[in-house]
Amino acid sequence: MAITKQRILLGVSISRGYYKPKTNLEKKWIIDAILLIFERVPIYVPRKVHQALKEEGISVSVNTVSRYRKELKLEPILAVKVQNLSIPNQQHKKYSYKLRSIEIFRANQVWSAGIIYIRVVGTNVYLIGIIDWYSKTVL
Repeated sequence: MAITKQRILLGVSISRGYYKPKTNLEKKWIIDAILLIFERVPIYVPRKVHQALKEEGISVSVNTVSRYRKELKLEPILAVKVQNLSIPNQQHKKYSYKLRSIEIFRANQVWSAGIIYIRVVGTNVYLIGIIDWYSKTVL
């Protein structure tokens, strides 16, 4: 049976037989460089791989490096066990949410606080914020 009839029976267009996908040489070059770095230093995370590529003169973003590493299924080999913080520790006490049944209808009824650690050039500081839930006033 002729190839044309076979394609018609299979529902495949004629042009599909002549299609040759283009290869992105730049992408292949970057992936080869990432694989080379991974073979030398398998503990590098995408940010460090990006820095190594920059030092070699290859200009590529951290997101691109991360995406290519995911495509290649390359994970940094760490000497530390990665903690799964989604699983609660059975030894820790659970506290119920105390404000679930409370209706907040006036100022100074419920306050909350937050603290964050910030690195500033030459030193480290803590930023503390306190907010009133009703008026949204921040101290």
